[in-house]
Amino acid sequence: LMSDAYKMFYSDESKSMGEAVNVQPDNLFLKELTSKNIDGMRTSLVFMGGNILIDQLNGVKIAFCGGDVLKDNQIVWRAYYEELLEKDKFIKIIKKYLNVDEVYIIGEKMVQPSYMFHLDQAMILLPDGIAGVTNIVGTGASQNIKDVNEIETFLMEAKSLLNQIGYKVIEIDTSIDEILNHQFYINSIPYIDKSTGKRMLLMPVSKQKPTIDEKVLIDKNISTFK
Repeated sequence: LMSDAYKMFYSDESKSMGEAVNVQPDNLFLKELTSKNIDGMRTSLVFMGGNILIDQLNGVKIAFCGGDVLKDNQIVWRAYYEELLEKDKFIKIIKKYLNVDEVYIIGEKMVQPSYMFHLDQAMILLPDGIAGVTNIVGTGASQNIKDVNEIETFLMEAKSLLNQIGYKVIEIDTSIDEILNHQFYINSIPYIDKSTGKRMLLMPVSKQKPTIDEKVLIDKNISTFK
């Protein structure tokens, strides 16, 4: 699945975000993929990293989108396609290209927190209808209270939605210090080991020499994931 516009660079003549802007796409990757004979389907949507997550719950295919996915596409469509992208049309396109039945947008009414700009820093979808959500523990510097409150609001919305649609939610504890350094245990990779058939999970640990408190946190999260 390939976006028409991989990255949109704002030109010097760009106006404010709320008005029409002059943007230039970087589509070199399309030429590269074509040259390697990779089949692809073009889409008019743009994506940012792990800001879209896909799962299946009780036979229903679901796509979760961070609110900035909708906002970014509305900006790009206004500038690149000269068209207003309504939410309903956005959801219809997502359903078509990702082959899902339902689309949920988290953080639609707010800009995603600067320290949690991708959905995979907030939540992880695991087998058997289980979803992990980042849980902030400890205290941080007073100058970061606004940032932490934004993150808490975003996490509460994610947790409430997941509970509402039937997920069993587990909390993955993360210190404020780690979050403010963009270090998330939740940003893990679940997979099945090819040789053993066992369920495995790669969990990132940012500190080479964790403190005693950090080691306790790491061990707790390992236990929770298991």
